[in-house]
Amino acid sequence: MTSASVPAEIEAEEAVLAACMVDPHAYPEVAFLKPEDFYREENGWTFEAISALGERGDAVNQITVASELARKGKLEGAGGPRVPRAPHPRLSNEH
Repeated sequence: MTSASVPAEIEAEEAVLAACMVDPHAYPEVAFLKPEDFYREENGWTFEAISALGERGDAVNQITVASELARKGKLEGAGGPRVPRAPHPRLSNEH
């Protein structure tokens, strides 16, 4: 989505992506989303990689998502390999 008038919650987008990469049960819960549902195009690319892995039955984690993004030539554009942010207390080890 590129319209400036569309409300966006970037932290929520990133929390969804992080959850998918750290919890094997998270992707099926959000599989109804589409890459274009994400305001930030880069987050959409990341979700597209997560979806491709999930649909193939492959593991979804930071390494496999980075590999899928690299295979599609979008790794650097999506921010490069990085540790997913986990702002929600249930997803974070920081207290």
